[in-house]
Amino acid sequence: MSLRTLSIGKRLALGFALLGLIIVIQGLISLNRISTIAQNSNDVITNKLPQVELLGEINLEMMRYRIHAVRLLYASFTDTEISQTVQKLNDAKQALLSIQQNYERYPHPEAVQKEIARLIDMQTRYFNSVDASHKAILDGDREKAINLLLTEQIQLADTIVATLRELNQLYIKEANALAVVSDNLERDSRIGVIASIVVALVLI
Repeated sequence: MSLRTLSIGKRLALGFALLGLIIVIQGLISLNRISTIAQNSNDVITNKLPQVELLGEINLEMMRYRIHAVRLLYASFTDTEISQTVQKLNDAKQALLSIQQNYERYPHPEAVQKEIARLIDMQTRYFNSVDASHKAILDGDREKAINLLLTEQIQLADTIVATLRELNQLYIKEANALAVVSDNLERDSRIGVIASIVVALVLI
């Protein structure tokens, strides 16, 4: 049986049935794509961007800590000034660790978790080295304190900053990848809608 043998009423009914089916299928596909786009946007807003901001804050506190650590070694202070500088060191350290705890609460893939563990290990070694420098200064051995800065602290601090930068770039790349996926889904949805309209016009 061909379509030509069907009455006009039956052909219209069949055409509208096919049109309805196409609309339903297109609607389900569009809903799925919208859901994926919403999930990607939510991931960027609730995960990626806050983590980038926290990494920036960690880096800022790290810079503050480095400034006070170097200042403690090279400047001539009274005991009161040394005590105040050490307090600023401790304040920067506590602020850094507090921000980092907030950062660590976010979900991280295994590769990022390894980088975070390496970052924490380097930070611990760096803080311990700065503490050793402070002790050397209190003992009157400024040469030892400066030697620790030159042989340990500069390299550790530079590596910490580089790791923070790498993590930051990783989140930016992930956010860009999600944006590309969302753009592709939005484009495919538009193409699907246009195709549905064309099919509908042909059937009508």
